[in-house]
Amino acid sequence: VNWGLWMLLGCSIRRLGAEIVGSRAAAWAAAVVACTPAIFFNARVTGTEIALTLWSFLALVCVWRWMRTDEPRALILAGVFGGLAAGAKYAGVFTCAVLAAMVLWRGGLRPALRFGLVAAVLFLPWPIRTFLASGNPVYPYFESLPGRTHLPPGQAAGWLGTTRNSHLIQSWRDRLLHPWILTTRQHEAHHHAGPVYLALAPLVLWVALRGWPAERLAAQFALGYWALWASISMGVRFLIPAFPALALAGLSRLLPLPIRVGAGLAPARLIRIALVAFCLIGLLRAADKAVSEGGWRVVLGVEPAGAFLSRQAHPSYPAIEFANASLPADARILFVGETRGAYLERRALIGSSFDWPPLAEFASRSADGEALYANLRAAGVTHLLVHAGVGRAFGTLDRWRTPTDAAK
Repeated sequence: VNWGLWMLLGCSIRRLGAEIVGSRAAAWAAAVVACTPAIFFNARVTGTEIALTLWSFLALVCVWRWMRTDEPRALILAGVFGGLAAGAKYAGVFTCAVLAAMVLWRGGLRPALRFGLVAAVLFLPWPIRTFLASGNPVYPYFESLPGRTHLPPGQAAGWLGTTRNSHLIQSWRDRLLHPWILTTRQHEAHHHAGPVYLALAPLVLWVALRGWPAERLAAQFALGYWALWASISMGVRFLIPAFPALALAGLSRLLPLPIRVGAGLAPARLIRIALVAFCLIGLLRAADKAVSEGGWRVVLGVEPAGAFLSRQAHPSYPAIEFANASLPADARILFVGETRGAYLERRALIGSSFDWPPLAEFASRSADGEALYANLRAAGVTHLLVHAGVGRAFGTLDRWRTPTDAAK
């Protein structure tokens, strides 16, 4: 699914981006975005960043069509894509906020309300569902809000700190050097943007102030999204929705330069060479990652799928294979220290990184070990699947506020 969305994103930038900056700049922007390490990596794993980026870009294009034609249907469609973006990930709310501000500035309150209402219709089912499940419509964020469900003590701060990559910003000087730090201090593939966007940043700022209306819209959206994102995070993968607009706005000013000056190379040709090099390096980095992980070995029949999953992707896969082959069809398995239940063909109780561990939930309602066992049996639990490394942590169950004897 993500690979399909990645290809659709590239085609959309190439085809629809031409309405904003012309076909040549749109083609180069599509190549640059598709080969950006952070985007390429997120396309090959399970996540929502690529869908969020696609919906955000389509919403931006629809807003431009509305500004150009004053067609109400274009604004309604922009709201649809904005609502899909917000529903895919909370960062999509930034997309809606920036576009709503643009619509308000250029068309007044009534069109902005129309856009916001359509987006809200598609977005609100998710916070409503979250509220019904946890008592907090934006769980696991804003832990101070009243609700029935909370992360274990300290887990919220630790998880949010990792999400924000807050260790990269230590002073106001770091904030002023924000784009440079993002480019030079991010080493994980899913947080690596490459040098192109840093090089385009000054041009994008200039285009936002002095560019043609369409490219100015793209630049202002990119800068507005960046400003909201930078207020809470340093994780580049959460900035990905701004990349298409950044590439379109910046390249719209770089590529119209002449190819030749006399017999020498003009800046535009050097720029094209640099862009090709960036795309090739991005593809080579992705290829190296794919080769080192070894998924190709399964495709070519060199390695069994089960061996690959056990080694690379799913350490508990052998236990899941055993459960599928040996446990009765009515077995119910409680996962302990493991949140990945893919491939399991039996009923299971599985937590996530946003939940209290299911075993801790049972233990907190049990007076002693015998009561814990009775509660598990009453819930239909017949087996436990325990992650190999979790045994070392059993002595820390008291941090989940469980009874001491249940922890033992």
